Amino acid sequence: MFHLLSTHDLSTHLIHNWIQRAAEFKAGTLSDCAVGKTGVFITDRPSLRTRASFTLAFEALGGTFHSFLPGEIGLGQRESTKDIAGVLGSYYDMIIARVYEPTDLVVLSQQSGVPVVNALSKTEHPAQALADIFTISEYFHNPATLHLVYVGDASNTAQSLLFLCDQLGWQFTLTGPEPYHFPTHCTTDLSVLTQADVVYTDTWVSMGQEPEAQARNAAFAPYYLTTQLFEQAKPTAVFMNDMPIRRGIEVDDAVVDGPRSIIYQQAENRIYMQMAIIEHLLTHQ
Repeated sequence: MFHLLSTHDLSTHLIHNWIQRAAEFKAGTLSDCAVGKTGVFITDRPSLRTRASFTLAFEALGGTFHSFLPGEIGLGQRESTKDIAGVLGSYYDMIIARVYEPTDLVVLSQQSGVPVVNALSKTEHPAQALADIFTISEYFHNPATLHLVYVGDASNTAQSLLFLCDQLGWQFTLTGPEPYHFPTHCTTDLSVLTQADVVYTDTWVSMGQEPEAQARNAAFAPYYLTTQLFEQAKPTAVFMNDMPIRRGIEVDDAVVDGPRSIIYQQAENRIYMQMAIIEHLLTHQ
């Protein structure tokens, strides 16, 4: 049974297939792979785009989809993750889980007997990054080479984007303060923006990092993406952000709302990539 717990589960061939399939779905291709199937979204944290796009994607494929909000299940608190997995697996055909600990995803995949998708954990955000890669491929017409410059920390989204860019032969560079780097692919030098085809920003303080907020905001202040900094990127470069955006704190409104911002296209494309993911998981059991 195939699960999407990490981008490291994916071959280059499958990544390309999902990009192509997402494009087909966006162009109007239909699939009834989820007819008679039920999916469920569970989360221990707030969600807008992830919850909405997975709901729309599953229903567009003909299935029925339910969601549980934070606190309604109490993953690992009200009852064990193992028991929750067993119950949900007996009710549903797929589990989409947005959790903090990646070990919860492993338990869900081992105990439920149905495909499980990582809809965000503290280490990776594969569904988001896959949709981002689709958006970039769509905008730049399937580029063979490209440089994505990520302004921020070694976050879950950055981790997933780094692996996918490597798989596709694209260049990935994270720029931010050194204590928040990966072991590789990182720099403190903002001049790397001059090489960027894509400038990607994300929150400096992810959920669960609130106690570090003051220190993080101070460390990242020099990396606030002003309009002047963004204009150092290539003239054809685009701005992306996985949202929510802290406007005026991490990036200028003029960048977010400017003509080279593709954040809403990026958000919409979550639906089509997730259709590709769901179709594959339902048909490869």
